[in-house]
Amino acid sequence: MATTSDNRLRSMISGVLGNLLEWYDFTIYGFFAVEIGTALLGSGEGGGTLEALAIFAVGFLARPFGGAILGSIADRFGRKKALLLSVMGIIIPTLLIAVLPTHQQIGVWSGVLLLVLRLLQGVAVGGEFTGSLVFLSELAGQGRRGLATGFSVAMAMAGILLGSLMYTLLSSLMSADALGEWGWRLGFGFGSLMGIAVWLLLHTADESQGYVEEAAEESPLRDCIREHWRTILRSMMFLGLPAAWCYAVTVFIVVLLHHRLEVDAVFAGAMGSIAAGIPILLTPLIGAASDRYGRKPIMMTGSIAALLLGVPILALVDVSSTGMIVAAAVAGGVVLSMLQGGTAVALVEQFPERVRATGTGIAYNFSYALAGGTQPLLAFWLVDVTGSDLAPGGILVVLAVISIVAIPFCRETAFED
Repeated sequence: MATTSDNRLRSMISGVLGNLLEWYDFTIYGFFAVEIGTALLGSGEGGGTLEALAIFAVGFLARPFGGAILGSIADRFGRKKALLLSVMGIIIPTLLIAVLPTHQQIGVWSGVLLLVLRLLQGVAVGGEFTGSLVFLSELAGQGRRGLATGFSVAMAMAGILLGSLMYTLLSSLMSADALGEWGWRLGFGFGSLMGIAVWLLLHTADESQGYVEEAAEESPLRDCIREHWRTILRSMMFLGLPAAWCYAVTVFIVVLLHHRLEVDAVFAGAMGSIAAGIPILLTPLIGAASDRYGRKPIMMTGSIAALLLGVPILALVDVSSTGMIVAAAVAGGVVLSMLQGGTAVALVEQFPERVRATGTGIAYNFSYALAGGTQPLLAFWLVDVTGSDLAPGGILVVLAVISIVAIPFCRETAFED
């Protein structure tokens, strides 16, 4: 199905807005983890933070299933159909979390329902971001794929930024008691309303040309695992670093500043906003640079920067100096831009069209389940065990080394048609 320039632009806008919705709805939970733990998990005085972060991680564990299921749907029946399903699957759980009864009202069932809703949300989110990357890269065509997927990632980071701004706004306007009792629910309610608007816009989008030309006739999942498992493993090796880095500088540092170092909540949220805001500006530019200079040089540069700066950035946060904390947030955002600008488009291009959405969904979501969603939980566990706020930096260093080892074995795909 051919697309006019206007239709293509509208379709691409709907795709990137889906990413904003996904990352807002999925990460707003992380910013309000303390309030959710108190209200729904029955642990007073912020004592439910680890439990709430554990459920945050469980949502990521469901994402590979969503990537496989919705990726297969995208490869067999169309990218647009899969995206519509995933967006609706995000809207409904987000709305239900906003109205969940508290632990005081229904006891342990509030935590059980929260867990179920996060699992359902995780399945839906598992197919949305990677589906959007495939959708946009196929609409963009050669020479613009890095730029297009860069915008996709930028809007995903805009979703995290919007979540951080929502947390900062509500924290500044409400008392801590009101925020914990009902204020956090406003963030989820806003997300569900935004999702409805995105779904309606996406409904008018065109299908991508890549799907129309070569739809999978049999089982994309079976073919992908049987024929492309090495590609999946290589992709996971370079995706683990941006996954962990993203949540280290946007969620972990915010919670660390406010609830461990006792920094003002508004300032802590602003630091998350800086770290999430910089990639909105830089990632499309770095994606465009990868169109010109290649994916692998950009990916390697970002991985080396992460290797060198992982621990120092946490050290800057730990000194509790305003200037140093701001510098850490800026550095974290710049490195995140470098990591995401090359890896997103490189991931999509590793797989042939007939299994592209499936392979991309599996590799991306397993990486983010293992290295991304668990990062805040594992990081705080390491801090508790070691007594050092720098300990989580070791995770980032190890993942940087794995990425540096994997990149030379990946195909350079920037100049392929």
